[in-house]
Amino acid sequence: MSDTIRKTKTPKGELRWVQITGEGKEDLQGNLKYNASVLLDDRIEAHAAYIADINAYWEENRPNGIAEAQSTGIYPLTEKDDAGNKVQVPHMWYAQFKTGTTYQNGDTKKIKTFNSKAVEVDLGKQSIGNGSEGRIAGAMDIYTVKSPKGQVMQAGVTLYLDAIMLTKFIPYTGASAFGEDDADEGE
Repeated sequence: MSDTIRKTKTPKGELRWVQITGEGKEDLQGNLKYNASVLLDDRIEAHAAYIADINAYWEENRPNGIAEAQSTGIYPLTEKDDAGNKVQVPHMWYAQFKTGTTYQNGDTKKIKTFNSKAVEVDLGKQSIGNGSEGRIAGAMDIYTVKSPKGQVMQAGVTLYLDAIMLTKFIPYTGASAFGEDDADEGE
C-alpha cells in the first residue's frame, strides 16, 4: 500500500456478492479474496457524491503519465436482456471491495459485521445474501502495474474491504438451481 491510502465508507445501498467467510473467492492471479459490493444509483445524491469522491481521489493521486484509471473500483451494473446479452442498467453502478483472506503471517482475516446501531454482530453460519442493505467500510488506494523495467504502465483505485454494516439482513440461502419438477418421481 502506498502513502495515498485513505479510509472510505459507502452510503447505504443494496449489498451484493458478499463473501466474507471461509476460503473466499479466487481472483485472476489465483489469490483468495473476500469480496463485498454495494449498488449505487447515480440519481441519488449521496451515491453520486460517493462516485465523484472516488473519481476526485484518482485525479489527486494518479501517477504521472497515466491519464485514465484502468479501474476505480466502481463498475457499471449489467444484466442480461431477453436475448441473453449483457446490457448496462441505466444509472446503476456498484462499488466492489476486496481483501485477502489471510494476513502476511498466515492468520485468517475477520471482516467485522455490524448492525444498524454500529454494534458488532456474529452471523454464525449465516452469510449475507443479495438484497441485504447496508454500508461497506474500508480503504482506497492507488495501485500500479509496472513494466519489467519499473515504468508504470497502468494504474487505478482499489477498494479494500474492512467491515460491513447491515441495516437490512437477508440470509444467503444457496438454493438449488433445481426445482421439485426436476426430480424423478419414485427415486
